[in-house]
Amino acid sequence: MRSSIYARRIAMETGLEWRLGRLHNNTARQLVILGRKISRREELPAPSAA
Repeated sequence: MRSSIYARRIAMETGLEWRLGRLHNNTARQLVILGRKISRREELPAPSAA
């Protein structure tokens, strides 16, 4: 029950604390996605000069 209330508040509240929390979470999520893309790119073999 507590987690559902928190999830609703983080989605709906407009206060500064909640806005900063959403900004933090979104930034962290985007950095994780970017890190995964970079690590996948490094795993690919380098294209050969044909």
